[in-house]
Amino acid sequence: MHNWFSFGLFNALFSDLSEKLKFVLLLTLLLFITGLGSVWITHNTRLLIIEKDNLSFQLQSLENEAVNLTLEETTLSDKSRIESIATNNLHMQPIAHSQRVFMYSVYN
Repeated sequence: MHNWFSFGLFNALFSDLSEKLKFVLLLTLLLFITGLGSVWITHNTRLLIIEKDNLSFQLQSLENEAVNLTLEETTLSDKSRIESIATNNLHMQPIAHSQRVFMYSVYN
């Protein structure tokens, strides 16, 4: 039997295939990296969309709470309501004109 490596044709074919395989392997590696990058970006995009939706829901809840608190503040600070609580619950009465005391500053 002859040694296959001694023939120039086998060496030429093997070196040609190894160069082409290197190129194919490089392209396959680049394709695999591109695919992983695409999956990673899609995953991160979906996570960010979920986070945006959660933040939008929180914003809506906080805006509703702010409206409710403003309404409650307006209701609680109504002058007639305060006067009603003062007279009915606390038994307060308006000061008579004769009971008023005025204080003046000496340093004017």
